[in-house]
Amino acid sequence: RDGLDAVPDGSFDFVWVSDVLEHTDSPRVVLRRLAPKLRDAGLLLVFASVLPENRVARAAFRRQEYPPFDSKAHFQQVTVPTLRHVLERAGYRTTAVKIPTPPRLARVSGLVLHSLASRVLIEAAPDPDLVELAVRAELRNAPR
Repeated sequence: RDGLDAVPDGSFDFVWVSDVLEHTDSPRVVLRRLAPKLRDAGLLLVFASVLPENRVARAAFRRQEYPPFDSKAHFQQVTVPTLRHVLERAGYRTTAVKIPTPPRLARVSGLVLHSLASRVLIEAAPDPDLVELAVRAELRNAPR
């Protein structure tokens, strides 16, 4: 046994996934494998680069050649709502969404809209109902 299989189930109160999901071809599979490693009431913390939903902000970041949008660097490019959907399809319920802001903007940090965000921190908890929904969807989509 090595890698994640070597970690006993129920080992962690928190699992921190930072700048990983956008580099994988199956982020939902990665997330599903992490859920059993959490203790009861454990939380998944996902920090990721996201595409701003706002087209003007997206264009501005691209003109600046902002790295999170380099297709050579990221296999997946998602928005905040898309990442939340991936989490739900992996069996997690979103409990908080935070948009990190630089310290010099701390006074206005609550004013940064999700639609303008290029980075996000999402807190999520495994949800048995969403796991069941995901399993049913996978069975419907399985090759026959």
